[in-house]
Amino acid sequence: FAFDTGPGLLHLPAVYRDLFVKTGKESLEQSVELSQVDPASRHLFPDGTVLSLPNASRAGVVQALDGAVGAGMGERWSDLVNRGREV
Repeated sequence: FAFDTGPGLLHLPAVYRDLFVKTGKESLEQSVELSQVDPASRHLFPDGTVLSLPNASRAGVVQALDGAVGAGMGERWSDLVNRGREV
């Protein structure tokens, strides 16, 4: 297995912006250069399936899931995200 532990894990920059604001120092953007990447993540499965999830597009994620792992899977993921919001 291989795992990216680099800047690809910075999916919620608002959390880091808040940290920088609360420290009273310079802003996140003054300290580091942020670049939005697309796709946001790419998953490779043992059977050869490749799932690339787009950045900042919930509809794109639904479409990518349907295409890679089967029709209706994007809607199931969307239901899970909605449930998580409720919880």
